[in-house]
Amino acid sequence: MTFISGSLDGLSGPPTPFALRVRPWLIFIFTMLGFVGLARLALLDVTGGLFLVLAVFIGYMAIRKGMNIAWLLCLAMILFLNSMLDGFLVLALGLRTQWDFFFKKQPWYLFVGRFLTFIGPVLELVGAYLSWAIYKDHMEHIPSSEAFLLPDQQVSYHSMEPSTGSPPDAPPGRAHRPGFAAFTGPAHRLE
Repeated sequence: MTFISGSLDGLSGPPTPFALRVRPWLIFIFTMLGFVGLARLALLDVTGGLFLVLAVFIGYMAIRKGMNIAWLLCLAMILFLNSMLDGFLVLALGLRTQWDFFFKKQPWYLFVGRFLTFIGPVLELVGAYLSWAIYKDHMEHIPSSEAFLLPDQQVSYHSMEPSTGSPPDAPPGRAHRPGFAAFTGPAHRLE
């Protein structure tokens, strides 16, 4: 597999004011998710705990130097899907124990671990929403040098009049671009 240097930095740029306002909340969410991951590791949910610790590491990498929008987009999708799966995990645990895992007598550290596991899907969903909101805000404030990334609805494709080189609905007197004539030249057939 080949890694292209800077391939995930294509959408990076200076953070928008919204991203700078939300950054402390993202740091708080990632810190709490780190505690959730450690609690899951302590409760012997190794796969879930390692996955959350990895997601927190990706979050740290996304916001350590400004805002890396491509990393945040990936993180938003990962956290959203993981919140759905962890929500089903909590639901299954609750149905299996008839929701008494908070009310029965247990050591404090077990209570804290289960509580953090219980709030994990909510924190993941909030982190996914904040990451997605930062991505959407960045795409609304995209610089003109990156306009090729805009969706097709924002790009207009007009045919050109062969005689003038301007769109058919252009006002009269629009400047003709010298040296450009669309679809001129010899025709070739593939056989």
